[in-house]
Amino acid sequence: MLDDPGGMGIYWHIEYTRTPERIGPIFREEDRTLTDLRSALAARLIADGAMGTQLQALGGAVDCPEMWNVERSDAVRDIHRRYVDAGARIILTNTFGGSEWKLARAGHAADQESLCRAAAENALEAAGDRAFVLADVGPTGELPQPYGTHAVDEFESVFARQVELLASAGVHGVLIETMASSAEAAAAVRAAKRACDLPVVASLTYSAGRQGYRTMMGETVGQCTEAVLEAGADVVGSNCGLGIGQMADVIREVRAVAQGPVLAKPNAGQPKLVDGETVFDEDADTWARRTPGLAEAGATIIGGCCGTTPDHIARAADMLEETD
Repeated sequence: MLDDPGGMGIYWHIEYTRTPERIGPIFREEDRTLTDLRSALAARLIADGAMGTQLQALGGAVDCPEMWNVERSDAVRDIHRRYVDAGARIILTNTFGGSEWKLARAGHAADQESLCRAAAENALEAAGDRAFVLADVGPTGELPQPYGTHAVDEFESVFARQVELLASAGVHGVLIETMASSAEAAAAVRAAKRACDLPVVASLTYSAGRQGYRTMMGETVGQCTEAVLEAGADVVGSNCGLGIGQMADVIREVRAVAQGPVLAKPNAGQPKLVDGETVFDEDADTWARRTPGLAEAGATIIGGCCGTTPDHIARAADMLEETD
């Protein structure tokens, strides 16, 4: 299997009730319609896990998972609901590849508006009053000049359009994720800040090497974090590429630069090829037992990326609550 890698000053009043099937917040009735993600970010939040592996387990095509937003919206909503039931207070729209350029490669550029709007509607319906929905914005698959053919302002236009569509559909924030270039990530942040007044999270992907943790472009964690903060990101962090142990190292480097909220969404260990399929080597219990290390490193938003499931998130929510 493969995987994708307006503050109003109104606070959520949250109490947690636990049953065998769900953890859910109870809102004061007067706050139900006026939620404020910016205020919630002051506390630790659990985010969802992977969407791609969940879709693929149901037979979803890897070329354009966004088509499921309209063709199998029931399945997408069910995945979202299972993450919310598991304890996720942040879920992402199924729009990782929802930019015009990415959709064009799959022959669906003309469907961008309908796919993005359907994705937001699916996530918002599943979240109800129990979770925030963030617009998921992944890399375009292109690189800015001089490494690629497109100028930075072209990237900003592409990202702005995707964010506009999702923001107008009612999402609560924007997550720019799995970025391997600080130039592309910063362009996405600037575009999102122009396109809406919602909180913007910027998350990059790093790999470990002899020179430490760097992006595919050879940039350090500090360089990338500074770049997206300068562009206007409200939250910074890292996702994909690494398991929890190495991700905790990256988060320490992020925290050395960032004073505000920090996101961490590691993979479920390392990928392995088993019977012709790519699987990840950390089950839910193993993965969850290591999540307090992310909090100790400075992460305030903790979720999962490739290979993680609602079970991973449920066990992590329990483990983090126990260690508070």
